[in-house]
Amino acid sequence: MKNTKILTLTFAVTVLAFGLAGCSKKETTTGQLVQESDTVVTTSDSSGNEAAGVESDFSTVGDFKEVATDGKNPKIKDTFTFDTNYTDNSWKNVEFSIDKAKVVDTEKYQENDDETTYTGALSLHYELKNDGDSEVKLHPESAVVILEDGTQVKAESFRNTLSSAFSKGKKEGYIQFKFNKSDSDDLSKIKEINVDFKGKTVGDDKEDVDHEYKADLNTTKDTADTTKETSN
Repeated sequence: MKNTKILTLTFAVTVLAFGLAGCSKKETTTGQLVQESDTVVTTSDSSGNEAAGVESDFSTVGDFKEVATDGKNPKIKDTFTFDTNYTDNSWKNVEFSIDKAKVVDTEKYQENDDETTYTGALSLHYELKNDGDSEVKLHPESAVVILEDGTQVKAESFRNTLSSAFSKGKKEGYIQFKFNKSDSDDLSKIKEINVDFKGKTVGDDKEDVDHEYKADLNTTKDTADTTKETSN
């Protein structure tokens, strides 16, 4: 079964900037995330009973390929991919943009020696442009996936491919989060995704938090086109 839906999401980021005098200001910027596709693969047996199939695994999905290992390469059952033109330049000399988000529903897996079992992941592809002399970097904190029925699936950061500070340049990377959902949670009914980041300035063997991003992604369903493919 292959489902394709078009969703429009409003990406609102609340920015908290810390001033030298101890003052702070909040700014909100918006952009749009458009769901590129959501895909589910199913097969049926001779009796017509459907069973969830496997579309891919971490090693074959660009967003997660670099984190795949022998001990952590879960099969992916559902994927939900979003494109966005989001850009934020409220941090002095820094432009932060996100052009893709992906949520995957996976078989159970564990992260290194973590005893917690996870059943999904969220990935954001982003670009950071720094026109200033100070070295900066972005640190992911946490995320929450909220479903239409109000269920909150809490996620935690487990990888940032662009973790080194830099100045005078432009770099891109992935921020990835892991989560454990219940079997009844339907990721095709995502209503909102809230993500927290910290922007840090690095120097003299210390890191200062100069910026905080709280990103709220809200879905608005415009159209839905669903097709079904079944193979024996």
